[in-house]
Amino acid sequence: MLGASLVALLVIHRYVAVFKDSLIDDAFIQLQYAQTLATSGTWGFFGDRLTNTATSPLNVVLSALAGLIAPSMVDAVVWLTALEMLAILIFLLLAGRTLFDSYAFGAIAFVACVANPLVVSTIGLEGVLFITSISAAMYFFAAGRWSALAVGLALLTLTRADGALLFAVFLVALPVSLEKKGRFVLIYALTLAPWYAYSWIHLGSLLPDTLKIKVFQRAFAAWGPYPHGPLLYLRAFPIATLFSVAMLPFGVFLFTTSNRSARRVAAIIAAFAALHFIAYSAISVPPYHWYYVNQVVACALIGSLGLAALIQRQFSRTGAGRAIALAGMAIPAFGIVAATYPDSLRTVEMPILRTGRRTRCTSRWDCGSGTTPILRRPSCAWVRSAQWRSTRNAT
Repeated sequence: MLGASLVALLVIHRYVAVFKDSLIDDAFIQLQYAQTLATSGTWGFFGDRLTNTATSPLNVVLSALAGLIAPSMVDAVVWLTALEMLAILIFLLLAGRTLFDSYAFGAIAFVACVANPLVVSTIGLEGVLFITSISAAMYFFAAGRWSALAVGLALLTLTRADGALLFAVFLVALPVSLEKKGRFVLIYALTLAPWYAYSWIHLGSLLPDTLKIKVFQRAFAAWGPYPHGPLLYLRAFPIATLFSVAMLPFGVFLFTTSNRSARRVAAIIAAFAALHFIAYSAISVPPYHWYYVNQVVACALIGSLGLAALIQRQFSRTGAGRAIALAGMAIPAFGIVAATYPDSLRTVEMPILRTGRRTRCTSRWDCGSGTTPILRRPSCAWVRSAQWRSTRNAT
């Protein structure tokens, strides 16, 4: 098991390293927070100024820890992302074994998540860590490990505050007594308490100040509001957008299965994605592409659950079942290649940001000899590029 995990980690690391030169500007912003924390112990963008502006506390802490070991912060991101993807693989395989007595779901869902063009475009942000916690939550729920589920959901909330929405959905869906639900809430709250106590006492607020900024940004007029984001990206980046949700149609097979546990898990994931979309639409944030990770991951997981249900119902332990599983993995794998064409994955621009003109990010970590990495010139206008492509295609 350990040997297989190490081999898987090396393979995943090689895959992630392909995209190390194409991190978007917001990833470098998080790296600056992590670098500041690692070098000065200060929670903020600059070492001499305490601020509460980091959207993902857990991602910043983990990146800072990785940065203490890796030769550069970019290398830290690659190794940390590889470890998170390995955890995703393990949790999804365990979930598949629990739900279907098979590893087919885990294999399909893993490829569907890590080869998703939108997910790949968020490497360096908290998207992959978010998927890690969701995968863990799926397994803990399927296995009936309620205390571990509460801790996992708390870590999800520390990854992004909107993880509290999934906690609310799971709380309603838990098939336990009110007493056990109370214990579930208590464990969740106690896991969150240290960070939020620190944030309130030392940073002056429970939530980062950037939340106010995003809300006040509203729709930025020309970009459109949050609900218009999918259409904006579909017009601007049709291949990447379509392959980001390509697995969803296979979810229809869940209606033909007698596996109630699989249907329940799919319903929870779908409810979370819908609730998240409604909440973000209500506060009218701009359509930043990483705000749709919840929805595209839900599509990947629900579609994978559908294929696994089909295999379990009609093709369990047969050659046809293995062929379906391989086909299910081939679709997202082909998608990431198509989204990065003609660079054959060796892209210097994230798939969701491909514009056909030179508008790629110019932020880089300047790692001169003996110097500390610093952030230079964030200038990636990804939404403006999407708007430009959308307008061009329309005309």
